[in-house]
Amino acid sequence: MFNTKTMKTEDVKALSELETGDIVISKVSKLTYVVTAHYGNRVVAVRSADITNPIEWTVIRKETTTPQIQIPPPELPNEQQG
Repeated sequence: MFNTKTMKTEDVKALSELETGDIVISKVSKLTYVVTAHYGNRVVAVRSADITNPIEWTVIRKETTTPQIQIPPPELPNEQQG
């Protein structure tokens, strides 16, 4: 949890006052979130977690494929032209 003695806390009066990077705490769930985007009348905030043990996690990534380019061998001059 945060040490609120060293941090300034205040109630959110309007979404327009929130900035990217602000930490917000839900008064209902007491969960904390970090503001990542602001869309006028909407704010996107995410939760984060400390990952310390890699065997407890699975990563999901978009599959990328490396294009396989076929390069034809260079044409060699025909030495036996008649």
